Amino acid sequence: MIRSTKLLNAVHDLLMITLLYDLSIEKVLVLTWIIGAIVSLFIWNCSIKKDVQKTKIIKECASSLPEKQLSIATKAGLNANCVFVTDKIDEVVTVGIREYMILLPQTDYSDIDLYNIFVHEAAHIKHRDIRNRVLLHAFCCIFWWNPIFRLFEKDYSILMEYRCDENAVQSYTLSKKIAYVETMKKMTVVKLDYCYRYMEAGFAIASRKSMLISRADRVFINEKKNIKRIAVAIALEICLFFLSYAVIFQPYYEPEIEGEVAVDETNAYLIKEDDEYRIIIDDEDWGIVPKDDLKTRPYCRLEIRE
Repeated sequence: MIRSTKLLNAVHDLLMITLLYDLSIEKVLVLTWIIGAIVSLFIWNCSIKKDVQKTKIIKECASSLPEKQLSIATKAGLNANCVFVTDKIDEVVTVGIREYMILLPQTDYSDIDLYNIFVHEAAHIKHRDIRNRVLLHAFCCIFWWNPIFRLFEKDYSILMEYRCDENAVQSYTLSKKIAYVETMKKMTVVKLDYCYRYMEAGFAIASRKSMLISRADRVFINEKKNIKRIAVAIALEICLFFLSYAVIFQPYYEPEIEGEVAVDETNAYLIKEDDEYRIIIDDEDWGIVPKDDLKTRPYCRLEIRE
């Protein structure tokens, strides 16, 4: 048990220290938070506008999927009219929040590769991964000072690839899973040059060697291992839940005591006597105020008289 009189009072006093122009440390921190959030959202908004403009240019130069491949997209659960081929990108990406569009690099694809890619992208669309990335980044902009959000945003792109891989190969045989991993290898041979940042999802977004191996391992993982991992995760979450109650912070404000007097600029002032300050409340002398307390509220707001 951490009592408020030992910790939270000290934190409160620290935040109430007045700096310039009657600005306390608390107000400075809040203003810094708000200004940082506005700047982050503005920069993000500018990048989104650039990405939207790039999408329009790419779409104007893109061509529709060849007729012989339309049936593959339909079989994978996609609207074939939303798939385009272009030489302006070197990776498969899905863009858009309300109206989705899949862009394919202009290269040779086997029917198996195309189906694997389309099934994966269909999973991105089904789970609304682009919308989720946008919402997550909005939180990151608002809570720009919190590194946990940044770390989670960085890992979310990998987590969503894991999920889409698992959904894509859910009914695959071993030979089809092997073909799926081969498709991943083909799509990650080229060093990717991302033209999008927060408004895209892609088949080969996790292109580093370690991530490629990790994704391939998860493709071949069996159901028993999944159940074990889920059980371990649930057990850890339960332990963390109980551990979260190991430390309990009491509220800063102590119970109100009958007969207490509120102190503010209207009913109190300070009288300077040599190096000491005496507080007068409602025309009554309440004694000397410690020097350390003079920097905190309400004393820092009171009028000083000679």
